[in-house]
Amino acid sequence: ALEIMRSQLTPTFLNLFNGAPFTESSNRRPDEKGTEMIGLDGHPEAVKWQIDQVRSIAKQNGGVGVEVYEGERQRALRSAIRAFPEGSWAPRHTICKANLRMTDVEEFINAALAFGNELQGPVQVMGLMGNGIVYVAFSNVSKATDQVQSVASAIARLRDNARGVGGNLIVESAPTKLKRQIDVWGPIGNSLGLMKQIKAKLDPVGMLNPGRFVAGI
Repeated sequence: ALEIMRSQLTPTFLNLFNGAPFTESSNRRPDEKGTEMIGLDGHPEAVKWQIDQVRSIAKQNGGVGVEVYEGERQRALRSAIRAFPEGSWAPRHTICKANLRMTDVEEFINAALAFGNELQGPVQVMGLMGNGIVYVAFSNVSKATDQVQSVASAIARLRDNARGVGGNLIVESAPTKLKRQIDVWGPIGNSLGLMKQIKAKLDPVGMLNPGRFVAGI
């Protein structure tokens, strides 16, 4: 992915995913192999040239194969990518979003997968190499107190990992029991005072989702 970003190629998206390609209609669970999903648009001859370049770069960097999705398969894949991690192809209950430098995405994904192995439960990860965003989805989080605490601990460690490289992590979706164990927004630095002032101006009587934003605003 980094080699493609440094090349003359102009992908519309470049995403890393910890498993096989997926579509909305697929119930296949990702395996241990990683997948790099690349979108290429433009004149057919230009796209063909870019595909050839991708094949060459993949071969030079240990890629095991390049598969080209066209027509309906391509549309379904792009739809599933846009819908991740809320796609219907697999159940998800806890969804985190990290914002990082593009060069830190790989290490962060590896950390997320390592925590998933510790939890012994499905963890889906997709990294958007073009902007440094990484989604981490913990599946099938039960209501058992010990599992909730384990996931909360994993999220805290992932957040520390993101902050350690100058990034941040928020929890976009989680069961209520888990939300009670974690701060979904995380530290916000010295901007709280300014944010409270803005909130007071926009919502002077406190009607808009009171207590649900950072620091209980």
